[in-house]
Amino acid sequence: MTIEEIAEKVWRMDWPTTVSLKTMAADEREAVEAAMERRYGRRVDLSGPSDKVREAVKAAWG
Repeated sequence: MTIEEIAEKVWRMDWPTTVSLKTMAADEREAVEAAMERRYGRRVDLSGPSDKVREAVKAAWG
């Protein structure tokens, strides 16, 4: 799965993704955050627990 595909799954909250954000390296997580920002115009912090990430994604939806 590419970074762009992961970013789309996270943005759409298509859970579970095949990749765990918790076990992802920090640089990979940052790449997903940047991909989301490029595609959707908003950056979301993906480093927290799943419930916090979901809240952040929902908030980014506007």
